[in-house]
Amino acid sequence: VESALMARQVAREIRNLTDYRFIYKHYRDSDSGSRTFVFFCAQLKGQETKERLVEDPKRQRMRMKMDRFACNGWLRVTFANDDASTARIQLMHHHAHTPYVDINLGQKQKDLI
Repeated sequence: VESALMARQVAREIRNLTDYRFIYKHYRDSDSGSRTFVFFCAQLKGQETKERLVEDPKRQRMRMKMDRFACNGWLRVTFANDDASTARIQLMHHHAHTPYVDINLGQKQKDLI
């Protein structure tokens, strides 16, 4: 659990440094006892969530969509034997693109609505 929290912290720090947001995908345990946490670039083409349409046309709405890119952006954070004090960080991001922008409504906007 501690290593999972540290991996997410690494992803947040990478975002602060690069303006690219990385979303948690899964983790893998190796035979040697290490655990690797895998994240993908939030704007990676092919990793978007499926759009769920509501059948009632009155309830359907337009959504802002984020631009997607074939950037091959992946982040891997590996801890040996669940030791969160030392990590191997692998960052791959082949193509520069516009930075991630959070398009969610803030609490102020939600309260206004």
